[in-house]
Amino acid sequence: MTQNLASDVRKPGTYHTFDDTSGARGLVPLNRAIACIGTLGSSGAMSAGVPTQVFNEADCDTQAGASTILSLMGKKVFAQARKLGVQPPKVFLVGVADPAGTAAIYKLTCAGTATEGKDVVFSVCGRIFRASVANGDDQDAVATAIAAALNARIKEIPFAAAVNGVGPEIVDLTATCTGVNSNGYTPTVISAPAGITVTPSAPTPGVGVIDDTAALDALLAAHYFSVAVENSTSVSRDDLEAHMDDAWAAGAKKYRHAFLCDRGNASSSTTLAAGANRKEVVIVGAENFQDIAGECAVAVGTARLSQERPSYNYDGTQLALVGPLLDSDVYIDTEAETLLAGGVTPLVRTDDGVEIMRLVTTKTTDSGAAFENLLDLSNSWTVAYYALQLDPRLKRALKGKNVDEDLLRQLEDIGYAVLKAGETLGDLHKVDDHKDEIVAASHSTVPSRILYDFPQSVVPNAHQVDATHRLFVEGA
Repeated sequence: MTQNLASDVRKPGTYHTFDDTSGARGLVPLNRAIACIGTLGSSGAMSAGVPTQVFNEADCDTQAGASTILSLMGKKVFAQARKLGVQPPKVFLVGVADPAGTAAIYKLTCAGTATEGKDVVFSVCGRIFRASVANGDDQDAVATAIAAALNARIKEIPFAAAVNGVGPEIVDLTATCTGVNSNGYTPTVISAPAGITVTPSAPTPGVGVIDDTAALDALLAAHYFSVAVENSTSVSRDDLEAHMDDAWAAGAKKYRHAFLCDRGNASSSTTLAAGANRKEVVIVGAENFQDIAGECAVAVGTARLSQERPSYNYDGTQLALVGPLLDSDVYIDTEAETLLAGGVTPLVRTDDGVEIMRLVTTKTTDSGAAFENLLDLSNSWTVAYYALQLDPRLKRALKGKNVDEDLLRQLEDIGYAVLKAGETLGDLHKVDDHKDEIVAASHSTVPSRILYDFPQSVVPNAHQVDATHRLFVEGA
């Protein structure tokens, strides 16, 4: 117990001393950063393929272009940090050029004349809009009101709104960028005044898929512990796999996890995950979420950066998302089990909002055999975290040294100290059981090289309690 008052202090009272260091983990804090990859709008100030740091929501609109999914992804990082009450990580946007193709167009068709004064209430991408309608307003006035309500908050959705049509009046919602990433967001009409009908439709799907390989390559120069992509396609998944080969390479040491969201059903999500089978790739399952897929991916990627402890359990972590509109789109137990077994991170709607059920990677098998030990993201990240802790210590030890027995013993001692620190923090365990496996040895053919074995026994996440309740009815 620390004593702060000098022994000769006699005045009655309570005294407080603040220790700003005891809350630290005791290891080197890593610089948290997240990169968001998406389509760059024509009004965006930044250059395509160049990671650009943004510092607030307004900066996202300026750099990526207002009403782009990329801008909304950047904004979601800040919203997610606020949701969890933590400092946001460093946020970088990486823009990709519009793909060749077509922009999605949605329509809200208005008909009739209002017989009461009441708002038209509708949602787009999970945002609720209200268009004021007066008694006696015809379809033209209603369409104008709907377009005005949308345009007043147009930076919140990846569309532009305009009235287009004569008898009935139509409001067009045209995607800001071309491509498939704006598909699947047909507006939902919640209520309308008597005498008025507002019918949503999606007559023109977006066509074209962005190529994010150049953007991913641009991220290899620095550490980004989370990478979230706008795409939801197998093409992007394959790009992420190739990127992780480079990022986790022995000399690169840019360890990170990638987040991609699928808004399809459980079968769609597990099929997408099966094509990866990587400890570095996270497929987020969000069946029929109103939220944009890129927002779901970045919300999970941000939540993963909310804790410095690499072995943290993210079960039940709240997300700044809306979730599915229909109860039928909430995963039932059998679907959840299918998703988790298939390497998909399910997002679930609860009474309190949307949360992560369990944060897993797509690594489900190894050489065709089930490989549960690497399913949780925390396992692969803990190993990478302690590699990053060990790396600068080994570099310092090598400086100005020759390969001799003293250096080899010093390197082994450094490894043991890092592992024991991890054990003290609860990330690692059974260090002494494996201490003899910490070995530094001279290379047999490369005299300047040292071979180094660094065994890590990771503490598994706690996910379940299997309780048995026993009832005893006893006499007096």
